[in-house]
Amino acid sequence: MNDRMLKKTLVLLVLLLLAPVVSAQETVYTVSAEEWARPHRGIALVTHPGLRAAVAELDAAPDRRLLIRYPGGEAGMLWVAQLRSWLVALGIPSEVIDAEPGAATPENIELVVREKGAL
Repeated sequence: MNDRMLKKTLVLLVLLLLAPVVSAQETVYTVSAEEWARPHRGIALVTHPGLRAAVAELDAAPDRRLLIRYPGGEAGMLWVAQLRSWLVALGIPSEVIDAEPGAATPENIELVVREKGAL
């Protein structure tokens, strides 16, 4: 094995070892497809444990953003658009809400509160 290949292997190994540390620092709140399929009313959303905790964490620090990770595809895009609309209607400023595909499972949408500059 040459030096260049060894260095690449070591860098990859370090990155793989650090990945769980980085992801372990964020709290992920979930809303399942089953929960979302129930009739929506403001009170149901405000009392949902995951949504409530994410909003409380977001409110606790004005320098934070809410990331919504959703399942890919058309259904996921519709789901995140509906959730974003509800959150804005309930008082969360739209400019602090980000969305990206890539939820861990297609049955859940994930909410993560992050610092403004975090990736």
